[in-house]
Amino acid sequence: MIIIILVSHLYAKSKVKKNTKEIGQMLHEYILSSKDVSDVFPEKYNEIATQISEIKTQMRKHEQILKEETARKNDLILYLAHDLKTPLASVIGYLNLLRDESQIPQELREKYLSISLEKAERLEDLINEFFEIARFNLSD
Repeated sequence: MIIIILVSHLYAKSKVKKNTKEIGQMLHEYILSSKDVSDVFPEKYNEIATQISEIKTQMRKHEQILKEETARKNDLILYLAHDLKTPLASVIGYLNLLRDESQIPQELREKYLSISLEKAERLEDLINEFFEIARFNLSD
């Protein structure tokens, strides 16, 4: 009697192992292919096939959301880079003018320095905004 129970247990265990391996192979084929779930899983695995199909659909949705978020982040970085470069170009231009032109009247020199300072302060504000955004993103 014990031998019959032991043999049945070993048979059942090998059957489960075979089914698990078979499901693993079907799952691998389904994930790597663009086949429909019903083309990969036989009818006896309908419940598993449905769950896996739902998971794959959710994964695709999450991938799309990630792509959109990445695109928005990249757009924001490009926008910030442009906004940072504009006042910096003004500061550099006015400072080069002041350095290279020694005959500029004092009144004009003060005006150019004032504009440079204003643009540098704008640049500082933009950099501070950038750090605020970065800190906010890192805290999520």
